[in-house]
Amino acid sequence: MEEQTQGIRLGDAVRLSPSKVLTPGALAVGRGVHADVPVLVLLAAGKGTRFGASPKCVQPVCGLPLARHSIQAFRAFVTGPVLCLVHHREDDVISLLGDDVVYIHSDNPTGGTAFAAMESFCVEALETANPLLVITMGDRVVPTSMFEQLHKTHSAGSREADLTLLSMQYEPPRHRGKGRIARDAQNRVVRIVEQREIDTMPAGDERAGLDATTEANCSLYAVRALTLHRRFGPTVRQGR
Repeated sequence: MEEQTQGIRLGDAVRLSPSKVLTPGALAVGRGVHADVPVLVLLAAGKGTRFGASPKCVQPVCGLPLARHSIQAFRAFVTGPVLCLVHHREDDVISLLGDDVVYIHSDNPTGGTAFAAMESFCVEALETANPLLVITMGDRVVPTSMFEQLHKTHSAGSREADLTLLSMQYEPPRHRGKGRIARDAQNRVVRIVEQREIDTMPAGDERAGLDATTEANCSLYAVRALTLHRRFGPTVRQGR
């Protein structure tokens, strides 16, 4: 029997409330939320599995909690606000990552990247100011040079891009388990296909092609706040 997938609007599934902003005073760090100042959105609500109960985003790396490296690298690029989605052991994360970060409580740490990114709109100024959002994960280190290159690429051309993302070519079999970049005949990115979706496809050319694709998503994005907010309207798979 074919499995029936129930769809919901992500915008309806996510509860947006200023009360979920745990440290609103940190919005004043730097220049605050403005259209011309990029905002870092750090997704650090999940539990992870490699370090037991300890959050992965605060594991010590060269004398600093892991996610703090990306925060400081971003601040070396621009003095913009940093928003951090938290849930699992959030008090520990807040105490270790510092008081210059706007922490937002996530209602669903297993809801995926889109769910957590949507929760950043608990900061109402994102809709009114429409800043450029730079979205990344709390369990990796993004250097200043990467933030600079992402912004430069996003802003190049006759108009600002709708979305800029970082991808990487992986040597097989390291591409397995990662979200593959699917491109059209003009080499334009059309979607990101997760491994679990590939694995459920019927055997055929599409599945074989995606399974062999070595270009994968690195979960670093640049997108205007209102552009992202509009894209959250379409139906998404439940629990994704």
